[in-house]
Amino acid sequence: MMFGRNLLFLALAVTTTYMGTAMAKNTYIIHMDKTKMAANLFQQGDSMQTYQAVIDSINEMSLQEDDEDQQEETMAAELLYAYETAISGFSAKLSTKQLQSLEIASAAKFCLNGTLNETLVKGKIVVCHSDSRSAYLKSEHVKKAKGVGMILINSEVDGDEITAQPYQLPTVRLGATTGHVDPERAVDPGLIYDIAAEDYLKYICSLNYTSAEKAIISGGNLTCPKNGAIRGGELNYPSFAFNFRDGVQNGSLEYKRTVTNVGIPISSYAVQVEVPKGASVIVKPKILSFNKLGQKLSYKVTVVGKSKTSSDSSFGSLTWVSGKFRVRSPIAVTWQ
Repeated sequence: MMFGRNLLFLALAVTTTYMGTAMAKNTYIIHMDKTKMAANLFQQGDSMQTYQAVIDSINEMSLQEDDEDQQEETMAAELLYAYETAISGFSAKLSTKQLQSLEIASAAKFCLNGTLNETLVKGKIVVCHSDSRSAYLKSEHVKKAKGVGMILINSEVDGDEITAQPYQLPTVRLGATTGHVDPERAVDPGLIYDIAAEDYLKYICSLNYTSAEKAIISGGNLTCPKNGAIRGGELNYPSFAFNFRDGVQNGSLEYKRTVTNVGIPISSYAVQVEVPKGASVIVKPKILSFNKLGQKLSYKVTVVGKSKTSSDSSFGSLTWVSGKFRVRSPIAVTWQ
């Protein structure tokens, strides 16, 4: 998200300074709701640095707008003071346009249509907050702004309840108070598993739904191609479920996955496999070599169910490793 932090702003004008009609600036006190921010963002002594990052982002947005409008350049916003006792916030000299940018940035945490700055979002994973509006539309807005993924954080009303639903791009949803995702690693994952709405429609075609049920889910009349339907296991998810029915032993199943490079342009990833008990795992190729950002490469995973375990299920994983990046996918094998 803009400024890379979850911030809630309340701006109060306290004085006025005139520097020419086109460049009039007010002095504002910006209150920042610390209850909406992670505690480690504001360790003692770094408040000025944090607030300066906000000011720098406002200036960057103002310069971009001036270039687009071909108008006279607005004077830079100026950080004046940080408040850390009675209130949490800072004072700054801002023009009317810069104040509007600050207000838009506050709305941007909900990833509303038109609030995301494409220059800041492009190629990034965006943190969005849930509210009464559609999570699917939020992902659409992120994709429209050229984002490559979304982390959706529940509101306090939603709590920790997480339900499965489709998105326009790779998405991780976190409960309001809990979660198993490291946010710093999540916004810089190295590789992502992308998926499109068309893939979900092809999956719907593989289910025994009536035409009316398909129309309700797809939002219109859905015409299924004769050979285009895909099974659930073929969706481009970062996880694998291999189900050997009727307790079949020595049977094999193969799935294909495609990953997109969002880490380092020229990089290679080697696979590491934690093999589930009672099975063998073959990954081809074992190394993925990328030449640029946005490049997509595919690999196949074959699992052979050699022997049924006592619990009818077994678990493992495969991880693509390159330097600091570790992109892990769980593997579940069941015999039914």
